Amino acid sequence: MYKTCIQLMGAVQMEPQAIKRAMKDTKEARWWRIFKSAKFVEDNLETSKDQVIALYNKQGFRNARILKDSLYRLEDGKVGLALEIEEGNPFYFGEIAFTGNTKYRSTQLDSILGIQTGDIYDLERLETRVY
Repeated sequence: MYKTCIQLMGAVQMEPQAIKRAMKDTKEARWWRIFKSAKFVEDNLETSKDQVIALYNKQGFRNARILKDSLYRLEDGKVGLALEIEEGNPFYFGEIAFTGNTKYRSTQLDSILGIQTGDIYDLERLETRVY
């Protein structure tokens, strides 16, 4: 088990600290992290990469993906983790129309859905509002 240092490449649209916070199972070694572990566990790497992609998807970047990940050893005994991220373009909601609604008016369904044209696309938000 080694302490972890994280390097992000290609992350332009998101703050690096927000991406590192999203990686709940892979934490970077810092001097103030006294009570929490910053040890690298290889089994948690895939989970952390999925969490990064989920963060991008929540911000409207549906085509975000991790192109490459690299593990390397640093001189001070720590493990370096480098992620190369391709963000893609952000997606937005377009015009939403309801068809076949005989029980409720479209204006009522619009207010229940709470999504306007031009809002950032968030699949999780859409699914919670629909179901």
